[in-house]
Amino acid sequence: KEYCESLDITYLCTPFSWSAARELSQLDVPAYKIGSGEMTDIPTLIKIAGLGKPMLISTGMSDFEEIDRTYSALAQHKVEFALMNCVSEYPPVYEDMNLNVIGRMKEEFNEAVIGHSDHSPDLFTSFAAVALGAKILEKHVIIDKRTPGPDQSVSIDFVELAALVEGVRKIEASLGN
Repeated sequence: KEYCESLDITYLCTPFSWSAARELSQLDVPAYKIGSGEMTDIPTLIKIAGLGKPMLISTGMSDFEEIDRTYSALAQHKVEFALMNCVSEYPPVYEDMNLNVIGRMKEEFNEAVIGHSDHSPDLFTSFAAVALGAKILEKHVIIDKRTPGPDQSVSIDFVELAALVEGVRKIEASLGN
């Protein structure tokens, strides 16, 4: 966290339990990233919501009924939260991405910010998600693509990250209001 702050990078971390969320609260994180595996653990999500920080919730492996239960529970607790469209494949098959679900999420879950957690190895689906209304993007970034690791195949490098940011800003400008 200190290193991130020294570089003006916002530090986030994913708690996989209530105990981990309490530990992170001691670090004064600005928000909590909730992984897809914890999206349906409503009792824990409500406790985390009680910490008073926004939540970014990935929806991979969940159907609309499960997403609706989580959405309804959190909406009652007046916490700021985002639902992140997500396909839990690493890397995903493009035919499985189903990005048009972003529009349905915007309609059905209108009290949440809708984002996209992109595990594709390039930028195209992130650009499409923004054009479809995603307000937050999650993308894995790696310093060197030759470095082995669990998410190497779904990560972009910093040159690609710069291109992603530039492209998103141009798409946002071109969408108008």
